[in-house]
Amino acid sequence: MTAVLGAAGCEPPNGNLGEYTGTGSSATDDTSGSATDGTSGSSSATDGTSDAAPADSTPSAIAFLRAEKPAPPFGDPPPGNPDDILIDITNFTRTCGEPYGFPECGPEAYRELTFVLNPDEQQPGSYAPADLDAELWSQSSVDSPCESNGPFAVEGAIEIVALTAEEITVRVEGSEYTDGEYTVVLCAG
Repeated sequence: MTAVLGAAGCEPPNGNLGEYTGTGSSATDDTSGSATDGTSGSSSATDGTSDAAPADSTPSAIAFLRAEKPAPPFGDPPPGNPDDILIDITNFTRTCGEPYGFPECGPEAYRELTFVLNPDEQQPGSYAPADLDAELWSQSSVDSPCESNGPFAVEGAIEIVALTAEEITVRVEGSEYTDGEYTVVLCAG
């Protein structure tokens, strides 16, 4: 789905990635939208230290049809069904105009949850993350130099609540890191 940002099987910083407990929001072009409940969410590590994204960073959720997603600057787009929907949910601002990469490394732990909806899954329903090829990526310099790690397994369930031609409502539960309800903007290619 997204290009490999780090070596597979790496341990997350501090032995965990923290947990994202806020409600997500959407981002379009170069501006960010609002969370589904009007809040931007927050994040905290399980060891009691803060892993919050910077105050100027808004969680976002964007998607592209595989055939319409721009090629990444670091390689070819992954092969697959051109009608698949590729979804990225992050705890930082990600836009349709800039759909790749993490912010500059700092003391925050940034996370990205990616998954694929094939045409048969593009309807309301609850899915196991493994059935959607869900992966969790992180970038942090909390205890070390800047590191990008992943993919990590995703637990819990991903529910597709509603779909329109412009957006998808997604609920992530039991993932520990990206739980919440997100309004995912379907970006035009």
